Amino acid sequence: MSNRPLFLAELYRPGCTTAAATAMVRRLRAAVEARAEVALIESIYLPHDELLLCMIEAGGRDLVDHAAADAGLSFDRISPAVGIVNALG
Repeated sequence: MSNRPLFLAELYRPGCTTAAATAMVRRLRAAVEARAEVALIESIYLPHDELLLCMIEAGGRDLVDHAAADAGLSFDRISPAVGIVNALG
């Protein structure tokens, strides 16, 4: 991880399947790879909650929004985050 800020992006999609969430992450990863200032660190899908969580490193929230838009996505919430495990070494 770099010194860029970390964000937790949430995408709630009622009726979403694991296959659909996987496809969204693939699109997001491709969009992020086209932007040097953004990195997709981790993605987790919670099927029971119909929620996709993406940990993204970026110079700012607007860059997360732009990468999502490039992937045809719109996050429901983007929150600043702190990577505790990584901070512990």
